[in-house]
Amino acid sequence: MSKEVNKERVCLKAEVDRVEGNQVVLIIDGCELCIPLKLLPRGVIEGTALVVEIATEELSRKEREKTAKELLNEILK
Repeated sequence: MSKEVNKERVCLKAEVDRVEGNQVVLIIDGCELCIPLKLLPRGVIEGTALVVEIATEELSRKEREKTAKELLNEILK
C-alpha cells in the first residue's frame, strides 16, 4: 500500500481484508485496522480498495472557514 504525505493530511490506500459482523478489518501498509462497518460506504466487501484520509482538526477547520468565506463572497457580489 502506498501513501501521499502532506504537512497536515495523509492519504492512505487500504484494502478490506474481511468483514467480521459489524466490524471491518482494513489492511494499510501491512497493518490491520478494525473500524465499524457503518463508517464505510455502502457495498464494501472483502477485497474492496479504499482511500483513507487522515487530517488534523486544524486543517479541517481552515478548510471550512475558506469554504464559508468563498460562499459569503459569492453571495455579496
